[in-house]
Amino acid sequence: MTLQQFKNIINKVNSFDDCLNKLSELGIELIDSPLCSCFFSIFEELIRLSYGEVGLDYVLWWLYESVEDKTILDENDNEIANLETVEDLYNYLESL
Repeated sequence: MTLQQFKNIINKVNSFDDCLNKLSELGIELIDSPLCSCFFSIFEELIRLSYGEVGLDYVLWWLYESVEDKTILDENDNEIANLETVEDLYNYLESL
């Protein structure tokens, strides 16, 4: 997967999430609908095919975990990677 393809996918997921949030503010809940399940299944399978289960875990963490910074640490709390940008995330996934 190229960097541009990866960025496009991440941007589309973020746009989809924004739409879900806007609809939720209007009282329309679609998060548990088949539409969302299908979209996220396709997204997850695409990432899994490109980067494996570990890569999918990193992408989901990067997208959805509320952490102060996007730093990966080893078991001794040494920094392995700082993933502040989508480019950082892509480069890290490509290095796995």
